[in-house]
Amino acid sequence: MNKKSIKFWIIWLLITIILIVVIIFILKKNKNLNVWLKINNTWSWDVQVTTESLVKNQQINKWYCFSIADSTEKEKCIKTMEDINKKDLELFTEATKSLDDGKCSNIQNTTDKEWCKTEVARIALFNEATKTLDLKLCEKITDLTSKETCVNIVKDWLVFNEAVAQKNQKKCTEIVNKDSQQKCIEQIKFWALLQDAIKKVDIKLCSKLSDSNYKQKCEEEINNIIIIQSAFLDWDLSKCTTIKEPFAKQKCEEEINNQKIIEVAREKKDKQECQKIESSEPRKVCERMVAEEIESGDLKMYIQQAKEKNDVSICKKITNQDWTLLCTTIVSKNYDDCDKITNESLKNECYSNKKQYISEFVSKIHSNVAWKAKEKNDKTLCDEYKKPFENKRCLELVNDIYYYNQALKTWDIKLCDNYTKGFEPFCKAFLTKDKKYCDQLEDENQKKSCINSVK
Repeated sequence: MNKKSIKFWIIWLLITIILIVVIIFILKKNKNLNVWLKINNTWSWDVQVTTESLVKNQQINKWYCFSIADSTEKEKCIKTMEDINKKDLELFTEATKSLDDGKCSNIQNTTDKEWCKTEVARIALFNEATKTLDLKLCEKITDLTSKETCVNIVKDWLVFNEAVAQKNQKKCTEIVNKDSQQKCIEQIKFWALLQDAIKKVDIKLCSKLSDSNYKQKCEEEINNIIIIQSAFLDWDLSKCTTIKEPFAKQKCEEEINNQKIIEVAREKKDKQECQKIESSEPRKVCERMVAEEIESGDLKMYIQQAKEKNDVSICKKITNQDWTLLCTTIVSKNYDDCDKITNESLKNECYSNKKQYISEFVSKIHSNVAWKAKEKNDKTLCDEYKKPFENKRCLELVNDIYYYNQALKTWDIKLCDNYTKGFEPFCKAFLTKDKKYCDQLEDENQKKSCINSVK
């Protein structure tokens, strides 16, 4: 080996030693370089890489942090990883709660970021499906557990709604969820009982409900109705203030105010007064009632003329069918036609006229046929009464007088069954002196009269 060759190798050896010394120095200065090199399985002289940047770039995980020998760097690595995980969890929670997948983009961990977007989409689809009760939307959910839960919830609610709409408690048993099944049955019971309680205005019926919430709601509804009825009866706005439920309270006040306006409008026969009513429907009712009041003034004039002249033909001048029926019924005394009148107010007026006429008619014919009918149920006694209604009432009176007297003679209560339908209780109560028969009468005046006859 010549001198030049020896010199070359000595120089190369020195350079190598210098390089090794430099590398060792660098490694001591940056203790994390070996971590970066090991993870990336490559060599690089980029000594600017830090533990924090490696964590953020997801090139190491929490478990690798434990492998760092230097305790300070190890704690720093773990702390950085925990901070990032905590922030990612917060972003994940916010995104799934607000259903904003834009927040998922700020998550550091790539896997968690994609999972966040998937969850937001799943929850949004689940919520929409259960809200709209759309089974087709449930089928679009890829997660099998969520899909099954969605389908069960939607099917249960569809059955629930159908059962409640049909008031069919048996159908409630088709609901899978036991709590929903019981709620379905309770709700059907509640609405049926509430309607009955409202119809009868009987708060005691609410006590039949086992569910405390439904029972309380029922009692509140009936109490509101009682207060509103009392407020309407007295036109007393102050009574509305005792209603706790805001909507019912407002409706109570509105109705009373509206009724006061309507009465003034009807009295003045002025539709302009109706404009003081804010709601459109009550305002239309007011205008219609004023129009009817104006019209009824003219129609009553025709009825009065027809009555005075005893001329049914005058009734034909009236174009309104119900008013025409009222007119012809009053003039002809054929009160069976009262049932043909559709307008409730006019029908009640017809019944009122009927009641007055019957009272006058019975008093008139009683003295004519009473003594003759005691011994014989003679239908010819009524031949002089040609009008159908008068003839029918006369026959009923003759029949009742005859059987009543026969019952008194024999004290045979069975004879009372021959009475005109609805009047048997009078006969039985008088013979037995028992007030219980009077309770069978629906008309309060008849009931009082029956009780007095027993006394």
